[in-house]
Parts: sequence; structure tokens; C-alpha cells
Amino acid sequence: MLSLAERYGLTKGAAWFSLRDGSKDLIPLNWPQIYLPNRVEIYEADAIATFAREIDSFASPAALVDCGSDIGLFSRLVLSL
Repeated sequence: MLSLAERYGLTKGAAWFSLRDGSKDLIPLNWPQIYLPNRVEIYEADAIATFAREIDSFASPAALVDCGSDIGLFSRLVLSL
């Protein structure tokens, strides 16, 4: 099915997916993890939880800089926590 969708260019678009906090993110349909069950819930879950916990421990506000290594989902999920 995926090969057929790719052949007809259907994976060149993007779709809105719900995040943990109820917000939505536009995710490219050619992202390799897009077809995994619970893709947003399992995406780097341990690293995101650890990162968010560390930020919460800071005495002052933190700035999160997304350097563009993937689709921005890591940053969005950290911010949702």
C-alpha cells in the first residue's frame, strides 16, 4: 500500500496529527515513522520526558532552540510537557 501511495506521489504532502496536549502538528507523510501505531506517543518518549524534567528543574526560564535535525516533533512534544 505504501509503495502504491509513493508511486502516485501521495506521500509528498502533510497531514495534521494530534499531540499529547491536544494541539496539532503538521507532519510530512514521507516521515519514516508516520505509519507506526502511536507514532506521536512513542516518539523519543523517554528522552522527551527527561529533557522536560530537566527544564522544569531550572531556576529561571529556559529557551529551547530547534536546530532542524528532523521535523520539529521533539521540540513540540517537550513544549507540550
